[in-house]
Amino acid sequence: MNNFKISLFLIGWFLVFFCHSQVVIGTYYSKVFVGRGEEKIVGVDSVYMNTLILEDGAKLKFAKNSILIVKNAFIGENCELSSAGLNGFDGKFQNQLDGGHGEDGKHLILIINFKKLGNLKISTNGGSGGKGALGSPGYNGEPGSNGGDGQKGGHGGNGGNGGDLTLIYYCEGFTPTFNGSQKGRHSIQLDYFGGEGGIAGRGGPAGRGGPPPKRIEYLNGVKRVIIEGPAGKNGWKGVDGSHGMRGRDGELIFRRSD
Repeated sequence: MNNFKISLFLIGWFLVFFCHSQVVIGTYYSKVFVGRGEEKIVGVDSVYMNTLILEDGAKLKFAKNSILIVKNAFIGENCELSSAGLNGFDGKFQNQLDGGHGEDGKHLILIINFKKLGNLKISTNGGSGGKGALGSPGYNGEPGSNGGDGQKGGHGGNGGNGGDLTLIYYCEGFTPTFNGSQKGRHSIQLDYFGGEGGIAGRGGPAGRGGPPPKRIEYLNGVKRVIIEGPAGKNGWKGVDGSHGMRGRDGELIFRRSD
């Protein structure tokens, strides 16, 4: 098969996507090159590339829900196409205790003719929720006073939802493997999962009760320590925060175009 064929069904799908995204004409690139270990960001929602070259360790990131059509793709080792969401921020002690929510992954529709394929990761994962911060400790009591209770720990942020991932591909002379079924060359990892919820922050430690109140007297030059009451009680440990919820997985569609 010399030409990269797209079925009428896929063309219709392509046009529907354009209609919904209110894009009339996609962005065309004759050649896109991403060097070894480099990263480039696609900021438009519909892209047609005549030639895409990703050298080893290269990454192409998508800032929006996007459709990408590539007529000739040359993919090196450990490359990545990603619209994954950002992770939420971790809570901060005595400041913003709750962790931030993970960002949702963007939806991707990819129609690619692989001329060369090392190994490629495609990710629409949601970002992980940030960790909740440790609650502040309770204060220590003055003599005869009870210690303070620890502050409640911060809540973990919720994970972002995974973006939907559609991959329609063609490759001549080799058959790719998917998701670790056979590691090495000609392999593709498809990740479209919800982000993990953030870990709950622990409650702050209890404050210690104050020592027994006392006074000191001197009688005939002899020092006497007189206890005037009981020691204070320790406070209570703060309640732990709650773990964040895991994000929803995206939907996956992938097939080979014959």
